[in-house]
Amino acid sequence: MTSPPASPRPSSRPIEASAETIMSILRDASNLDYIGEEVTQLDHGLQCAHEAASSGSDHEEILAALFHDIGHLCASPEAKQMAGLGGVDHEAIGADFLLNHGC
Repeated sequence: MTSPPASPRPSSRPIEASAETIMSILRDASNLDYIGEEVTQLDHGLQCAHEAASSGSDHEEILAALFHDIGHLCASPEAKQMAGLGGVDHEAIGADFLLNHGC
């Protein structure tokens, strides 16, 4: 007998609180430089989400494109950095953060 596929960990937080936390991080990203580029961290995420939507991606892929760098934004200030290129292990930090917020 096979087990059902694993699902994301359920969050104990109300969905509204999780959504507000994530939106707050994205709003704050509108003031953060994207690694020396002419766009902000938020612009970069929105550009990626737009490209995903324009190529016919489903909603989950569009959100994944938007959130792909959230680990840079939610990491603690003490998190190890990659010589001006953002946080080390930002992928795992972001994945844990999103899972803990019901995503």
